[in-house]
Amino acid sequence: MDQNNPGRVSSNLSDIEVAYILGANDAGAPHQEISSAIGRSRPTITKITKKYNIKTFSGVTPPPGNPKKFDRRQQKTLLRAVQSNRRATLKDISNILLDKPSPRTIQRHLQEIGIKKHIAVNKPYLTDAHMKARLDFAVEHKD
Repeated sequence: MDQNNPGRVSSNLSDIEVAYILGANDAGAPHQEISSAIGRSRPTITKITKKYNIKTFSGVTPPPGNPKKFDRRQQKTLLRAVQSNRRATLKDISNILLDKPSPRTIQRHLQEIGIKKHIAVNKPYLTDAHMKARLDFAVEHKD
């Protein structure tokens, strides 16, 4: 393997490497240039610049609490599943989705999106009198 291009390196970055990446990024150097100078991949440079804060040299803390069960993509999938299966129950929707979230989790995320539950109204069938009235109207107004 070439010495200038070490390829994939599985070891963690040292504090010195992180400091160099953050300093070069703060100075305006492009990620490709930083990548070739330090011998790490460009996606690694991008992740480091997003993860650390240059002023405090500390990692950006995640928001408090447990991580969300659904990310943006999964919310779109949930919305698509709900819109295509309008009469499906939460349990049915849970079975449609890949990671099988609980019905309560689905309900919570649907409320965040702005979809609330409602009971579908049963439309009564046409009676014989209705059908006769419609036929009479159609025959009467056919021309």
